[in-house]
Amino acid sequence: MRGLNQTVSASREKKDRQDLSAQGPSEKNMKQKREDADAKRNRTIYTILGVLFGAAAIALLACYLAGLVTITLLIRTANPGMRLWVQTHLFLAFWEAWNAFTLQIWLNPLLNIAMFIPFGVLLPLAFPRFQRWYWTLAAGLSTSLTIEIVQYFTARGQADVDDLFCNTLGATLGFCLCLAALSLSRREWKAAGLYTILPALSAAVRYLHAPASVGSIADFENMLKLTRLFLAEMAQRLEEGIKIERE
Repeated sequence: MRGLNQTVSASREKKDRQDLSAQGPSEKNMKQKREDADAKRNRTIYTILGVLFGAAAIALLACYLAGLVTITLLIRTANPGMRLWVQTHLFLAFWEAWNAFTLQIWLNPLLNIAMFIPFGVLLPLAFPRFQRWYWTLAAGLSTSLTIEIVQYFTARGQADVDDLFCNTLGATLGFCLCLAALSLSRREWKAAGLYTILPALSAAVRYLHAPASVGSIADFENMLKLTRLFLAEMAQRLEEGIKIERE
């Protein structure tokens, strides 16, 4: 009788082990299937978000280009005198701004740079192909050159090589800011540092073409003067805006 009981218990233990062994792979398979389903769902969500983000970037880029054409061409009136000559002296606008050192003259090159910064930011976001610097540089140069040519033939502005340089520089700065942000989001620290350094290098290039007084006390005083003029101009515009709202 004891031998029979031992045989029965041994057969039950063997059956239990077989059930457990059969159940183990099943649970592993279920877990793997759940992980695969979660990964697929996450990929779908990221794909949808990527498409929506790209569509938003394309829409913003289209709005920006429409505003750019409006500012540089459409709101200007034709002036035949603009076609008499083309400004071909590179960095002339910077020299004139430095020598006169008035806010109004400085605004010409600075606004030309700032005007194309959104171009360098939005273009790589809208079209990943332009996340390569040479594509964005070529696109910024081509767009600015097209505007200068149209301005010349329609007499709606003066064709200026400094405008071409400043616009291309602005697109490059925007590209660096965009790629620095993307690199930080991907935890690519070295690339982010590189794209952050490039705008600083462009500022250094600006000072290479300045007079020898850069870094002197006179240069510091001139910078303070420019800052005061800028703040005074902004305060005046703010006061005018408040007066208009009150009226």
